[in-house]
Amino acid sequence: MIHIVWEFRIRTAKRRIFERFYGIAGRWATLFRRSRAYKGTLLLHDRVRADRYLLVDRWTDRAAFRRFKRRFRKEYETLDRECREFTRRERRLGCFEPR
Repeated sequence: MIHIVWEFRIRTAKRRIFERFYGIAGRWATLFRRSRAYKGTLLLHDRVRADRYLLVDRWTDRAAFRRFKRRFRKEYETLDRECREFTRRERRLGCFEPR
């Protein structure tokens, strides 16, 4: 199992739409569920910085995530473009494995 962790800085006026897209039942999770290798999403909101979120996507392994991105590249890129209107910054923090 891998955990891909992202940090987002959002436009606070767009907080609700950001959460709808990135939450556990959001548009990203809906797309990811097209793969059996996807195991879930956790969206965490920073209690101090209102514009900061961490996102954790769980996959069976790195290769499965890469295959998903290749297979659904068009849908992934389209959704990513849509999300630019409510994110100020997006940064991948890394790919982690439980120990």
